[in-house]
Amino acid sequence: MIMLFNNIVRYRTLLVELTIDGIKARYKGTVLGVLWAIAQPLMLSAFCIAGFSRMWGGRASVSYPLFVYSSMVVWTLFATAVSNGVSSLTQNSHLIKKIYFPREILVLAAVAPPLVDFLFSFLLLMSVLIYSGILFHKSMLFLPMILAVQMSLILGISFAGSLLNVILPDVSRALPIALTGLMFLSPVLYSYDTVGGEHRMLYLLNPLGGIVESFRNVLLDQRAPDTQMFLIPLLMSLIFLALGYRIFKYGESIMADVL
Repeated sequence: MIMLFNNIVRYRTLLVELTIDGIKARYKGTVLGVLWAIAQPLMLSAFCIAGFSRMWGGRASVSYPLFVYSSMVVWTLFATAVSNGVSSLTQNSHLIKKIYFPREILVLAAVAPPLVDFLFSFLLLMSVLIYSGILFHKSMLFLPMILAVQMSLILGISFAGSLLNVILPDVSRALPIALTGLMFLSPVLYSYDTVGGEHRMLYLLNPLGGIVESFRNVLLDQRAPDTQMFLIPLLMSLIFLALGYRIFKYGESIMADVL
């Protein structure tokens, strides 16, 4: 992990340039431009509310549209960043073949634009919360920590997944299916409290579930995250990051040859 930090510092200029290029390319030629940052979670929320409000709407602690949108902001960051991260090496194969630099810079630059999108969506969410009478609370001080845990999880998956995608291109094609399944296996559209007792331990092993639930605890319930619900994602995200980066560096030498 020290190597990762050192490479970020050493190649920070390249990282910033690639990130800016990624942000520009993301909205180039679109009509809505940067508004897509908030349009995507809004549209996903609208579809889910229309389809699942009768099933789970009555069990939410706040209005179901607000419940879903707050969850979807977190989910959209995860799904988009992981998708970008996993495909980052294959999409930048021309750079890998031309010059040498730490390949993790490509992964970091790929997951950064969705983080910018998240900030725009989060500002809209905060505006809606204030309009709904949910004001700033000291529990919101946990938000940077929750976001850091989520980004660690995203990077760990992206490091390992990007290398695997170089070796086995089917990974990028199977990823959307896996992400859709994970969304329904995580408490994005429903509360963790609705999960039956016999399945709760399995849900705790899903780090994304604890992240989403902790995010809602802080914003909607105005309380600190549940200790068990937060510590498990914290530990698992660190394990994912350390293991994913180790796998990534182990296979870094073969990337140019395979691509």
